[in-house]
Amino acid sequence: LATGAATASLVGIDDNATGTKLTISDTTITGVGAFTSTSIDATKLSGDLPAISGASLTGFTDAQMPAGSVVQVVSSTNTTHYSTTSSSVQQGPQTGTLTLKNTSNKVLVTVTFIVRMTKTGGGSQGGRYAIYRGSIASGTKLTAGSEPQHYFNDPGTESYILTTLTYYDTPGANTTYSLGYYKHPAGTTAEIHGGFFTTHFTMQEVSV
Repeated sequence: LATGAATASLVGIDDNATGTKLTISDTTITGVGAFTSTSIDATKLSGDLPAISGASLTGFTDAQMPAGSVVQVVSSTNTTHYSTTSSSVQQGPQTGTLTLKNTSNKVLVTVTFIVRMTKTGGGSQGGRYAIYRGSIASGTKLTAGSEPQHYFNDPGTESYILTTLTYYDTPGANTTYSLGYYKHPAGTTAEIHGGFFTTHFTMQEVSV
């Protein structure tokens, strides 16, 4: 083939609707009916379309995602060992700030952690745990229940329980999430033992 500028044209692709031909010349496509220079009439297509990489799709914004789509997933981990002898809620692990793609969206927040509870004498073991939006001191308790707890009546001196809490939140703005914890009045300590099992938050922003 000769090098240099060249012009090629192809005539004879029939749109099968009006008998009009599709013409391709260099980078220009002309035609009428099913074909235009920028689009193809979907009603004229049949058969299987070829696979296309998602990386080739551009110009699709978060705002265009259908309701219920997950637009981002953010994880936060913590290996700290938290322990309290208090019957008042204490600050446990807290995530970094989740920056929302759209402040109207919802967030499905899930936290998985390991509980340790202890007792002395003839008491009982008990620990209470809840998800908060923001910090414990100034935030909002999300998970329901006045006593969201593990509780054992005289089972031994300590217990470990792998636990998952989840909440479907409407934060309305960028936010953090925290895990609050405190002991049952009859117990000795309540703990979040990040050294034994890493506390893991998962925050999924869901379009509305």
